[in-house]
Amino acid sequence: MYPYRVVYVGPPDRADSLVGGLADAGAATEGRFADLAALRAGWHPSGSEPRLFAVWLQRPEDTEVVRALAETVPGSPVLALVERECDAAALYEVSRAGAAQLVPVPWEEGDLALALGVVLRQFGRAARVGRLIAVAAAPDTDASALAVNIAAEVAGHWRVDCVLAEPTARLGRLNSYLAAVPRSGGSHELLTRSDPLTLSAVQQSLTPVAERLRLLPGPLTGFALQPPDPARLAKLIDLARQLTECVVLCVPNTFDAAEFDTLAAAEDVVLVGGQQVPAVYALKQLHDQLAARRSAGARHVVLDRYDPHRGGADPRKVADLLSVPEVWAVADDPEAWTAAANAGVPLRAAAPRSRALADLGRLITRLIGPPRVG
Repeated sequence: MYPYRVVYVGPPDRADSLVGGLADAGAATEGRFADLAALRAGWHPSGSEPRLFAVWLQRPEDTEVVRALAETVPGSPVLALVERECDAAALYEVSRAGAAQLVPVPWEEGDLALALGVVLRQFGRAARVGRLIAVAAAPDTDASALAVNIAAEVAGHWRVDCVLAEPTARLGRLNSYLAAVPRSGGSHELLTRSDPLTLSAVQQSLTPVAERLRLLPGPLTGFALQPPDPARLAKLIDLARQLTECVVLCVPNTFDAAEFDTLAAAEDVVLVGGQQVPAVYALKQLHDQLAARRSAGARHVVLDRYDPHRGGADPRKVADLLSVPEVWAVADDPEAWTAAANAGVPLRAAAPRSRALADLGRLITRLIGPPRVG
């Protein structure tokens, strides 16, 4: 996530296009003001954290806005959006007034992300890296629905900006759970292209699903012949983390080095299995393989669609078998899960009173803390 919050100063009718472009580059806007006077009267920042001021220049005298901000808010960079009609002398004046970066209007794809990146280097800042939660299923278990609903709850109920991603060479599953229309070919397209991966390319591939939730699905048709290059996959995950506060990664069950390397990079690994005895032993295989790698991330074992009346292992028995202090259970609520799957929406949208939501809430609180207040 971009470390500077953005304050816009310029024509109100231009604000939406800029705010959208900044959001695509991972930057959040906290205020919009028509001019310097409106900014001085209406901006009441909380805390002393520097901001980035984005100033839209339409007239030569607008350069004074850049100058005033550079002089009165030291340490806060100014991004100047300059109409292309400006001549070289005018651009020189904007730079001398204190603009850290100039972006032409209309800008082209990637211009804003590039300028924001240069600002970070100029001011010695680094992009915030979002938390990585990897969700992996034991053999013969599907973790897609659980990953979708963890991400949906993080974004909706916890109000944390989230990217849900599926870095797989197999046919993607996440898109069908959310009935979304992808912007692009998703992770497979990014992983198989020959050009270098960039922050802008990843950003443009994210599909908005809901407020604060974006999707990077796997292949939409067919299957890839080759698994993704490990270095390119690691780069993709790293770039996705720069664009959000939290990445929920639905890791394909390949049981190979690529899967375990991906899991080892996460702060939190959610290992998903079923309660039937064969499924529990498959879950133990996955858990033991990851434990042998001594990854730094915390491991959270989950029995998905758990029904205490169905038989098989209960969470306490699984915890003893895996030698872990706790095993989480997410309730089986067949009507609710089916309604959500058929509608292509998260569980809360289809069945807001489902008992599984309370279980998800407890798990997510362990992962990232309690929901934000206010």
